[in-house]
Amino acid sequence: MTTKLNIGSEIKVFTKDGKTYEGILMDCHKGYLSTIAGLGIILTFPMDSILNVVKV
Repeated sequence: MTTKLNIGSEIKVFTKDGKTYEGILMDCHKGYLSTIAGLGIILTFPMDSILNVVKV
């Protein structure tokens, strides 16, 4: 990844099962990445389930 992601960055998360999620990076701690999606829903992904993360 060439761009450093900061808290508050808009990101798109691609999971190994082929799903895509968009949100605002909230936290990356202890092997989990958390984002805030639409309507304030918090999504948490285990790092081993993520294929790629890109800045939007």
